[in-house]
Amino acid sequence: MIIVHFSQLFTPFQTLIIQNTLCFLDKFDAVQSYPHCFGQIQTAYDENSALLDAFAERRCINGLDNQLQQYSTSYLSQCKKTTSLLQKVRFLTQTGVPTTSCVDSALICPITCDDGSSISLFKATGTSMLLLSQFEQKLVNEGPFTVQMQYYQDLNDYTTGIYEHKSGILLDTVTVDLVGYDTDYWICKGWFGKQWGVNGYFKIRKGTNECGIEEETVTVKVK
Repeated sequence: MIIVHFSQLFTPFQTLIIQNTLCFLDKFDAVQSYPHCFGQIQTAYDENSALLDAFAERRCINGLDNQLQQYSTSYLSQCKKTTSLLQKVRFLTQTGVPTTSCVDSALICPITCDDGSSISLFKATGTSMLLLSQFEQKLVNEGPFTVQMQYYQDLNDYTTGIYEHKSGILLDTVTVDLVGYDTDYWICKGWFGKQWGVNGYFKIRKGTNECGIEEETVTVKVK
């Protein structure tokens, strides 16, 4: 195994596509490295959206899709009725999902596209349980993945800087797309639209398990 240490972020494919190599970067932002693999920040965001965003981003970053695709959250929610993130990840591996151009909206689990044509399903190649010690390496070498965090009232007022919970009640536990890191923060995709935070993204304190964001998580493999 070759271990490569980088003190600065290089362009994609100069350093990241190295067989049997672990890449350790002081900082990394997948949105900056692969801007063509990230789309609009959604405002109607849930666990299915976060999971399929990470799936789409990983497929794009790893060259499986020529451009960012949107995969059907409606299909996932209707065909796998569960609140378990692990079960949803396994469904992506065993069954797969279509793009939104095939199934945009469904009230039941469909067997054809919205227009009646044959449905094509895109699968993950496997699942992976991630510990905090693996977060940085997996982000750099494989792409974004989902984490769960406690959503407190004061996050609504976030504008810039590094978020730490200071006040307000617990509103929910949410699933977010983890896209990057620096020495003292993680970078996550928000769910309040592009006008919120830093173009729809937020930084959250790293190293203290802020809001439970550094707990073990599960993600999909695409290659």
